[in-house]
Amino acid sequence: MAFTLGELGGEQRGIEAHLRLNRAYALYTARAMSLQGFPKLPLRARSADQRLRVGYVSGQFGNTPLSFLVQGIFGAHDEEEFEVFCY
Repeated sequence: MAFTLGELGGEQRGIEAHLRLNRAYALYTARAMSLQGFPKLPLRARSADQRLRVGYVSGQFGNTPLSFLVQGIFGAHDEEEFEVFCY
């Protein structure tokens, strides 16, 4: 689901609504995966000098309209904070 902040009632309320949706989806996904027998993945703490690794997976990263649309997303990551991978 994608919503604009305006559709969710303004910037602050929109951010809070996005967080509620994300948390609800995370709980739903965790329950579904446990019912399927997937093991719970351990979380690692990262030190302040480590960048967060973010991976995007798509079969459309070649010369496609989608690749042109998402270029801005990849470039918007702060290179000092994030390490981005595309698969």
